[in-house]
Amino acid sequence: MNEEIYLAASNLTFRYFEQQKTPVIAQASLMIQRGTTTILTGVSGCGKSTLAAILAGLYPKNGGELLSGEIILAGHRLEALNLVRRSELLGMMMQNPELSFCMDTLRKEMVFCMENRQVPVAKMADEITKYSKRFGVMGFLDRKLHSLSGGEKQRAALCLLLLAEPKGVILDEPFANLDLGSTKEMMEILKAEQQRRSLTIIVIDHKPETWGEMADEVVELGKGGTVIKRQPMALWKTAFLQYQQTVSFPERKDRQDLAERESLIEMRNGRIFPDKKQEALLKNIDFTMKAGGIYALLGASGSGKTTLFLTLLGQKHYQGTIQVNVMGTKKQELRKLTAKRWFQKTGIVFQNPAHQFVTTRVIDEVLVSLQIWKPALSEEARRDTAKALLSEYGLLQYMNYPPYMLSQGQQRRLAVLAMLAGGQQILLLDEPTYGQDSEQVKVIMEMLRKKREQEGLTIIFTTHDTILAETYADEIYKVEKEQIVRWND
Repeated sequence: MNEEIYLAASNLTFRYFEQQKTPVIAQASLMIQRGTTTILTGVSGCGKSTLAAILAGLYPKNGGELLSGEIILAGHRLEALNLVRRSELLGMMMQNPELSFCMDTLRKEMVFCMENRQVPVAKMADEITKYSKRFGVMGFLDRKLHSLSGGEKQRAALCLLLLAEPKGVILDEPFANLDLGSTKEMMEILKAEQQRRSLTIIVIDHKPETWGEMADEVVELGKGGTVIKRQPMALWKTAFLQYQQTVSFPERKDRQDLAERESLIEMRNGRIFPDKKQEALLKNIDFTMKAGGIYALLGASGSGKTTLFLTLLGQKHYQGTIQVNVMGTKKQELRKLTAKRWFQKTGIVFQNPAHQFVTTRVIDEVLVSLQIWKPALSEEARRDTAKALLSEYGLLQYMNYPPYMLSQGQQRRLAVLAMLAGGQQILLLDEPTYGQDSEQVKVIMEMLRKKREQEGLTIIFTTHDTILAETYADEIYKVEKEQIVRWND
């Protein structure tokens, strides 16, 4: 085999379960050169993450069935490599960074990783200091991993992956929860690692343009993980710039249309705490959100956006006042409302949508919401409505799948859809377009805007995408220097 080829996959066909009529991966082939950076892109649900898991040896070892195909990694048949040797040659950072953790703090994770590498105990402290400084994770080495923001978890997962020092890595949407500054910082670290030890990098990303000159080529995948197009980065970038000139975003609404609307949420002199024992994360908070508005919340990774959401749900300690007006009567202090009453009016789509699934089938997630919020519908009408909604969101073909078998992008669409089927007045969405291709971003956001126009839904969403915020939000706030300020007033 050509020594310049680091990974070669040929004719891969894979399905998750025996009854699956159409394989998730069908006759897919891919070749990756040693020491290069290759971006894999393609529409949501085309099989990118599944293909990555097969290339990394996670499937079919841990699930599913490989019906055909062969993978050669660094000159070795992948199936012939034991776990230790395989992890030395190729490591993977999954789209959901939480799946990478098995300890409760990052420091313990790092120690565990080094124990597997048989690093002498006397050197571990220095290694922890070196890597934690390099990746900017010193501040949360000993915090519980579950308490970290999505961006902090991605930093932690990337730090652990490179601490293991594999010769090649697969990164599945590694920067989806990071702000632009943190993304550039992580990319520089990857670039330095690649130059230092000829690291082979395979990346799944819906935004290849983010990688700029660091990427050698872009591979566009179609249904079943098959290669549609393969281009050097320079050619792809030229085509992308031409495409951008033809893209038209929906015309945004005049932000002043909220001026006469009734106030829905008012926070005054607010201080928000991630934990009662910790210092305030956000201070001097004053904002008003009006009924029927669409609000975007920007801010760096770990700045407190998700914590604000949890506070608005009544799940975090705060000082000051939060007055809400969703009961059709008078304003009430949030902390005086019962959780049951508040959750009847307020819904949330979490950054990790798998945290909110309550059934074992995709269609049932929608049916449960319809049954709660539209009890007058007959069983047949509910099912027809659920199927129509799934079709609109491109999920009908997966209606009988377990939600956990969907890609992260598909899971997010399902979570948004299930919540929209409810009758809440306020919807909080934590990075609703993460893991979506451009067409699905439009589908989600237009559906939200339609819901606002038809039912007066108030929508608050977090994002790192300023263009998305400017296109769809009536008002934009930003978490900055421990405060929440109006952006671009």
